[in-house]
Amino acid sequence: ALPILRGGYGVVGAVRDVVPVDLEVPGCPPEPEAIVEALRRVTGR
Repeated sequence: ALPILRGGYGVVGAVRDVVPVDLEVPGCPPEPEAIVEALRRVTGR
């Protein structure tokens, strides 16, 4: 999250603190190829 939003009423924290995360895709924003590769790894396709 953006540092300016930290501590705001609508910010809980990291996604992994709220729901289970199977795979993280690095980047801000991540490259489209990285997203496709992550989806392939998760789905096994």
